[in-house]
Amino acid sequence: MKKSEPYQKKISTCHLCKQCWYDAKCSKHCPECGGYAMDRPCVVCGGQCHQTWRRNIAKTHSFHKAHWDGKCDLPLDVQQALMQASDSDISEQSISHGLQCLSTT
Repeated sequence: MKKSEPYQKKISTCHLCKQCWYDAKCSKHCPECGGYAMDRPCVVCGGQCHQTWRRNIAKTHSFHKAHWDGKCDLPLDVQQALMQASDSDISEQSISHGLQCLSTT
């Protein structure tokens, strides 16, 4: 039963936008889809290590936010540098967006 296609389609469907990840469909702007269906390039390095991460369906549905299982094959120091650079990019984008919102009010 759990291996049947109808069951897989049912559990692999986004609760928020109703896209079916099993059918390789997703929404780019939906937090539960996270822009990918069942697989995605490595979350840490954006695919530089050539590893594919698999959606953790249970966590994704529980938190209504995309969750992925996988391992980056880049050396740990390179992973840390990439994550720090990503964190600073996100902070800069948040500050910039906040300033834009302030200037329009």
